[in-house]
Amino acid sequence: MSDSIKSIGDADFKTKITGSEKAVLVNFWANWSAPSKMMMPSLEAVAAECREVAVYKLDTDQNASVSNQYGVMSLPTLLIFKKGELVNSLVGAATKAAIKNMVAAANASGGTA
Repeated sequence: MSDSIKSIGDADFKTKITGSEKAVLVNFWANWSAPSKMMMPSLEAVAAECREVAVYKLDTDQNASVSNQYGVMSLPTLLIFKKGELVNSLVGAATKAAIKNMVAAANASGGTA
């Protein structure tokens, strides 16, 4: 796993999301999810290349509260936040280009969904 992707959980989710000056991308994943594993190289590349976004991973098996709060039903699910507000989501394995487009759109937005 890339050093650019940090773990986040139920205990520190709100602090990390609301305390960030830049957009925050959260990958909801599980170790048993093949699509989550397939998407990881793309996510690692985006985390390394796009310094304008903080990238976190949240293990849904270990952090059910946040997963339930945002209605995560399929893995992987990407949620992107700006100024603490959810601005976009993407369900299913995504390409590097799709993830980068999601980041660009979030950075172009005013910070509200």
